[in-house]
Amino acid sequence: MTNEKGITLIALIITIIVLLILAGVSINAVVGDNGVLSNAQKSQVEMEKAKFIEDSGMAYDDIYAENLEAESITMDEISEKLINEYGYKEEQLIKIENKNIHLSDNKVRLRPNNQKEITVTLGDDIVNTYFVLIRGKYYKINFDKSDINLSEGQDSIPNEEVLKTTIKSGNDIITTGLESGKVTIEGKDGQTGKAVISVSYGVLEELIDVKVNELLVDIGDVTVDGKVLENDWQYFYDDETDVYLIYDDYLENSAIPRQGRIVVDGYRVYMKSGEGDRYLLTYYLNNNKTWKGFSDGVKNAIALKGVTINGDVTTVGSPDLELFKKSFDKIYGVSRFEIKYFESGDQNVDSIIKAPGYLYRLNGEENYSDKTYIDSNKKVFFPHINKWNETWGYWLTSLSAVGQGEICYVDSVGCLNRRPYSDDDRGVRPVVKIPKSNELTELLKIDEIE
Repeated sequence: MTNEKGITLIALIITIIVLLILAGVSINAVVGDNGVLSNAQKSQVEMEKAKFIEDSGMAYDDIYAENLEAESITMDEISEKLINEYGYKEEQLIKIENKNIHLSDNKVRLRPNNQKEITVTLGDDIVNTYFVLIRGKYYKINFDKSDINLSEGQDSIPNEEVLKTTIKSGNDIITTGLESGKVTIEGKDGQTGKAVISVSYGVLEELIDVKVNELLVDIGDVTVDGKVLENDWQYFYDDETDVYLIYDDYLENSAIPRQGRIVVDGYRVYMKSGEGDRYLLTYYLNNNKTWKGFSDGVKNAIALKGVTINGDVTTVGSPDLELFKKSFDKIYGVSRFEIKYFESGDQNVDSIIKAPGYLYRLNGEENYSDKTYIDSNKKVFFPHINKWNETWGYWLTSLSAVGQGEICYVDSVGCLNRRPYSDDDRGVRPVVKIPKSNELTELLKIDEIE
């Protein structure tokens, strides 16, 4: 009897399937999105982009060397040099001419269900936009003197000179219009957040920064010591005589007022004025003179809105807990906070000035603590917390004010301390008190706040 060796039909099928799988893996490794060919093409594109930037820089230097007295060099001149001397083809370098876009406002602040109308006009001035065609994609050329770079590649260039509006981020924002040269922006009910709207004409684009928050007030740009603050202001509290506005975010480092210099004496930290006087840092936080630039800035911004303020505008670096309690209770319509201040015999009791040196709890809780309470939609939150929402300290002075890599702060038990600077420290939110009037109430739309 002879032994017959061979393979069965099932084994043959399995072998074919395995070979097909291996072939698929190999093909994908070569031609897939992250395959050898794809990566090679991407590398080639990056090389050609880098070569274009380098060639453009050399063309700029050539033109400048030929005319040292030239006040400016245009992209048209660089394009001509690239075509004539660097081997580029005319169809590679594209110039698009569009009329410039002008917006009546590029920063919109809304309450939910409120609207703002932006007027869009086209100027008589022509703006040239340049593209380079590299391997089937168009790259916008950003040109500033000798600094040349390329934007993200796109498959085509818009060739219709039609006004369009597009929501780039924040889908809860509603936009209508533009047929009549106006666009209406509306925030949906309950929305809190930011959005960016694009208004385009051909290849040109202008952006509108939109923010929706039920406590935001529109007082325009506030300038302090010649610098426009980055963020906005929101309603905090009002009574029969005054309105309080709080900065919408933590104060940027560059805007923190500098007053005197820091003096460290043991664990005590002082602010020393030019006259040699020593002040505890709580004085710095609560001293209206320190924050006078904010008072003037807010007053001037409101005046530009057509509202005259009769009386003094004052500012402190952060609300004390009593004012915060009033704000919280008024906005939510219920008294929720109980405050316990430190009494005689507690640590550093002589340094406690309202805001630092307290514990608190919500009604019904068993123990007092210094933890942070934050509303789910962040309508109100404590102004002195770090990124973990802990309330252990105020950031009173910046790194540059101290000069030795430390910040000075007052912690929640009233101790004045210093510590190494880190990104975990957040800062302060100034509060401005403004004399109340019917015109101011109408401008700030206080009656709409629920």
